Amino acid sequence: AERVRNDLRLMQMAAMNWSTPLRFTPAIGGYSFSCPQAVANTPCSGGTLSISAANRAGLNTVAFDAQFEPNITFAGGTLDYDSLGRPASSCNTTCVLLASAYTATLTGTGATQTITVDPISGFPR
Repeated sequence: AERVRNDLRLMQMAAMNWSTPLRFTPAIGGYSFSCPQAVANTPCSGGTLSISAANRAGLNTVAFDAQFEPNITFAGGTLDYDSLGRPASSCNTTCVLLASAYTATLTGTGATQTITVDPISGFPR
């Protein structure tokens, strides 16, 4: 759960730094970050999040995704951060800011952890 929280904090900072919305999408076995909108002159310029790998001569791009350990399940939907780092339910055309907290649950090996993202600050806890 702490890894997901850290990645959400990173995503929030990246959205503010790049002035572009970013999307967190959970999937079976992991999660990924993507661009809900194509924004010129950002890592989202093609509509897909690509982070230049400067240590590889800046020629390669990598998608931002992560895999859970085996037997970990995630219950929760997508979450967007707008260009100001505010959490939103959707940023497809314009961002719809969250009115209440985003909540997700990680379960595995007899333990459950809850991730909550505050609706105004966007801080995951």
